[in-house]
Amino acid sequence: MIASIDTRRALLARLLQDKVDRAAGVYPLSHNQRALWFIHQADPQSTAYTVLWSARLCQRLDRDALQAACRSLVQRHEMLRTTFFSRQGEPRQRIHERLEPAFIVVDLGPVTDAALRHAALEKARHPFDLETGPLVRLHVLSRAVDDHLLLFTAHHIVMDGAALSIAFDELLRAYAQGTGLPVAPVTEPEARYVDFVDWQSAWIASEGANSDAFWRARLEGLEDAALPDDEAWLSPAEEPTGSYRFELGAAQRAALSRLGQAQGVSVNVILFTAFQASLARLAGKVPPVAVIASGRTTSRFERVMGDCINPVVITAPDHPADITTIDVMQRNAEALLEALEHQDLPFAKVVECLGGAQERGRSTLFRYVFLYQQLTQGNGFQELYALDDDAREIAVHGVPLRPFKIRQQEGQLDLTLEVVELEDRLVGFLKYHARQFARRTISRLAHSFTALVAKWLEWPQTPWRELGARLGAEADLHRQWHVPSVADDNDLLLARLYRLAVNDPDAMALDDGRQTLARGALAARVQAAAAMLRANGVGGPGDRVAICMGRSIDAITAMLAVLQCGAAYVPIDPDLPAARIEDILVDCAPQVALVDGSAPTLPVASVRLDRFEWVDGAPATRTRSPRADDPAYVLYTSGSTGRPKGAINTHGAIARHVSWLRELCPLDATDRVLQKTPYSFDVSVSEIFWALTSGATLVIARPDGHRDPVYLTRTIADAGITALRFVPAQLRTCLDAMRQGDFAHLRWAVVSGEALPLDLVHRFNAATDATLFNFYGPTEAAVDVTWWNTRDIRPDQDLVPIGRPFPGTRLYVVDANLRPVPIGALGELIIVGPQVANGYLNRPELTAEKFIDDPLSSRERAYRTGDIARWLPDGTLEYRGRADHQIKLRGYRIELGEIDACLLALDGVKAAVTVVRGQGTDRALVAYVVPAARGGLVVDEVKAALSARLPDYMVPARLVTLDALPINASGKIDRKALPEPSVVRVAPVAGQDLPRTAMEASIAT
Repeated sequence: MIASIDTRRALLARLLQDKVDRAAGVYPLSHNQRALWFIHQADPQSTAYTVLWSARLCQRLDRDALQAACRSLVQRHEMLRTTFFSRQGEPRQRIHERLEPAFIVVDLGPVTDAALRHAALEKARHPFDLETGPLVRLHVLSRAVDDHLLLFTAHHIVMDGAALSIAFDELLRAYAQGTGLPVAPVTEPEARYVDFVDWQSAWIASEGANSDAFWRARLEGLEDAALPDDEAWLSPAEEPTGSYRFELGAAQRAALSRLGQAQGVSVNVILFTAFQASLARLAGKVPPVAVIASGRTTSRFERVMGDCINPVVITAPDHPADITTIDVMQRNAEALLEALEHQDLPFAKVVECLGGAQERGRSTLFRYVFLYQQLTQGNGFQELYALDDDAREIAVHGVPLRPFKIRQQEGQLDLTLEVVELEDRLVGFLKYHARQFARRTISRLAHSFTALVAKWLEWPQTPWRELGARLGAEADLHRQWHVPSVADDNDLLLARLYRLAVNDPDAMALDDGRQTLARGALAARVQAAAAMLRANGVGGPGDRVAICMGRSIDAITAMLAVLQCGAAYVPIDPDLPAARIEDILVDCAPQVALVDGSAPTLPVASVRLDRFEWVDGAPATRTRSPRADDPAYVLYTSGSTGRPKGAINTHGAIARHVSWLRELCPLDATDRVLQKTPYSFDVSVSEIFWALTSGATLVIARPDGHRDPVYLTRTIADAGITALRFVPAQLRTCLDAMRQGDFAHLRWAVVSGEALPLDLVHRFNAATDATLFNFYGPTEAAVDVTWWNTRDIRPDQDLVPIGRPFPGTRLYVVDANLRPVPIGALGELIIVGPQVANGYLNRPELTAEKFIDDPLSSRERAYRTGDIARWLPDGTLEYRGRADHQIKLRGYRIELGEIDACLLALDGVKAAVTVVRGQGTDRALVAYVVPAARGGLVVDEVKAALSARLPDYMVPARLVTLDALPINASGKIDRKALPEPSVVRVAPVAGQDLPRTAMEASIAT
């Protein structure tokens, strides 16, 4: 009873306070106004929510008449006499009886258009003070007695786009009347904006539940689908936002009208569908798109001055495979009609009913906006806004005006497409964040949009699944970036090695620090070992020989001997667990195994090659030459099933790789190449044959040497190494351990195996004059298929590209239907050409899944890498992580590699990797970080830096500092060995809430 009395007293107090407030001209805010108020409090200097119109007045100015017109406009509409304040944390608006508008005349003199535009931008970007007002300004920037720029600006909290058009019309009408022109008088508004606020509150209380249920059903569990960021680098002087203008001409406008009439859809819906398709071609799926509704569903509010607009989110379900573009348009028309029936529920309430929150003034439900401005007859507002012809004169109530565009409201969201309908054309504006998207990306998006419209006008029954595949531009660009091969398929590895041995048998071939072996002696040993293998039943192609040996001259000899027999070698690391070794041996069924003292006892016939009696001498005559399509080696990698899988690579494939490597990084007899990679990893193949087929000396590191950065750097220095290969983690430890001068002899260095952090590029290039290349390639494609010279890094690049295709190799970035995606879009990387492996040994189903016909020609074998990449405009590729490193958390799909890249860009971070920890609703992002200095890291500073670059949902909930990241045998980061955090349920970072409702919990899982 006491609680009930207290509740009634509180309600009565609020009602009395509201009555007192209204008598004093103080009112509550609409939901839109509340959102804008809190955004303004977070950043009072921002002008992102300034609305404006601008036009040149090309006649003598009647200053008094214009000022009087401005005063009458402000006096007529009380929202233009409103200021805002906070009482006990709750915003209120105060309507003033009189508030003098800001009317400012500036005499610029005879300045250029550029200077005039610069001056206007300065005025437009002066922030508004919501507490003191006024919240409308009219600037007159004069160049001559008959040349003036009218610049009208207002804060969005008092005016939306429809209200801006009303203000334009009424101001020019009143000015014309004041100068004696015959015009109809301005009519008084039918309703006040505070009436709209009251109506909105009453509607929510009475009818809002139905719309609440509609939006919950429509949007609950909504998945994000984001366009890949360009992460564009901008100088402080460059604009952080941008706008790209394009047109659809009179013929297309008329054709769109005919298509809409024939199919029963509006031009608005057709263009919205084209925008969806254009976004989907970049994002990989159709993302949620917000359509801006007027919010003026009651006729008495049609001409009210204020902010009534409301975004409604249109989602795209998974369409059937056979659906056509027309079908999608009709579905969109139905979806839009349903959404508009529920537009009166403010978007803030939609977010609230879903248990979410807005993020830094941005919606967490959509990133992209579509706005269609229908033609309004009579006042010239849209023509002045959309036309790009400064010389065209438009009479507004008899006042001669000319267009003069001033940029406005760009970058509030990731991307907005605004289409303005004119009598003879349609004008589009793509407004975007310039730090997120490069202008060339927006230009391609505009081209994609207009090309899709043109194609659909020609063939409306286009299958939706093609999403513009018939445009052909992407495939053509992919092809033009491919370089034909100049490699001789008959110049195989052993043939070249033997030629070098015959030409100079005494030149050094191998050096393990204890002994050396000349070319001729090596050739003789290979022949002898090959004869021994034949005696043990190794007959040629199709046979396999296991090599379970430590790094040594004998192991190199063993590989060459197996190749000489025409068989394939299967390297097995002696340090592997016995069960793993057994799995490999059972799968590959070798004729024999070549071993040394480091190998465990194997369950197959074995020969101790370290006990073999070698007789050095001139090379013997070979009895058989391997062919290009003969298997050369089988390398086992981990499989998703837990069972290793063996990729079969051929003589021709590795010969092509080495041929191109010799061309890119030429070596001679004076060069010394370090062989330090375990033989079970494909980089070892490149190290060995790069040296031996170039006539260089292969310097063999001790068996465990690849794990010791101090040993490696000393070996590089003491052995005079001129060429070598790293994985990024290994390069980092070597740079940490190196002394000045250790890399003095180095000419060529190649990094591959993982994404190369930008800081390593800068460190290496600062420490040495050697050329550092970034290579990319999977085991299933003969080591490497792309290359990039790190000296070509640009200041606008935050990620190191993997570069261009090797000659003779074709690469495609494709969507789920194996069609090329647009430049800049993320997709799966497909490798086509002779470097592609034959498949997986004894895994026909997996081979059929991963090794397919060339999707563009079907003439050659292709490999589906599962790697995510994108083409850059210059024809280079950017690696963006594994498809299986893409995770879903709280409804968002997140590329963990993007978080890693942001961490590595921080000065205090030496190494980093991000994973997901926890189960169910406790799943959270955890970043493991190695500090650059002993002092450690300030966690709050790291999180703040990440928050400046990433959405809140991508900021790790926990940072774990380590002395070093665990590294596996191949030198890559071992995610499975990362320690489990002591607590998984962690306090969220600012702005990042853990699930609070069943709906949020379902999204989180």
